[in-house]
Amino acid sequence: MADWLRRQERDSKNLLHSWPFLTPRANRPENNLLIGPEISFQPFLAPGYIRKSLGPKTKLTVVLRDSYPRSKGLTTEIIHPVDLKTLAYDRVFVFSREACLIGLYSGQEAQALLEPGGFSQFPSLRRVRSARAGSITD
Repeated sequence: MADWLRRQERDSKNLLHSWPFLTPRANRPENNLLIGPEISFQPFLAPGYIRKSLGPKTKLTVVLRDSYPRSKGLTTEIIHPVDLKTLAYDRVFVFSREACLIGLYSGQEAQALLEPGGFSQFPSLRRVRSARAGSITD
């Protein structure tokens, strides 16, 4: 039990340390992708908190493992890895299992990582560009 509590405390501290990076730039509308941490406490399941914390202009799509239900509320949408079909986002945040922010990319940078085989954990992403900029298709 003590080990589980220490892990929860560590994960919460890691996530809180990363939180300022999630705030929108220059108070403008953003459509962001967050590849979520695998922690017990998921603040992304509370869309009201996310909207209040990050602002009403930020739309956040969060990729969580299949054990979490898909949902959409206010400015936050929860999807599963198989649902991720595009990297056409303003910013892409990648978290480790322990809730450390390990990558922050523009949509174009994320696309460039995908080209050589990055993001292989998402089987529905393909490496062929469509006519629409930033979109991935079969």
